[in-house]
Amino acid sequence: MLEEVTGSCVVCGIEGPTGRSGDGLQQDCRRCGPYVISGTARAMIGSRLDDDPLAWARASHAIRRRTSRDEWLRIGSQVGDALTTARLPTPDVQLRNLLNRIADEAGEDALTPVAIDLSTGTEASPDVGA
Repeated sequence: MLEEVTGSCVVCGIEGPTGRSGDGLQQDCRRCGPYVISGTARAMIGSRLDDDPLAWARASHAIRRRTSRDEWLRIGSQVGDALTTARLPTPDVQLRNLLNRIADEAGEDALTPVAIDLSTGTEASPDVGA
């Protein structure tokens, strides 16, 4: 279980619950999702994030798609490079993901209001449609 300490997400920098698991760092990020990252992978990803301005978005998306509350993604040194070089979804796939997320939130009640938290950057950016 994650101890209640606040720290910055290794990938996107958002503040959130952080903990330790052996040599791994546990992150429960609002944007990336929950994951455990080894010290070696943390160093590798950190250097990739410095070299490529889109690497954080690629890694964040890849983590979000592969993790869940029940099964936290474990990121080792073999996975670090794959996360920062993964392709981002095309705009039509992003839109489909957003609509699926809204449908999941609404459930069977198609007329229920659904809150979308734009501050985390996971669903849409504030300038969409502007």
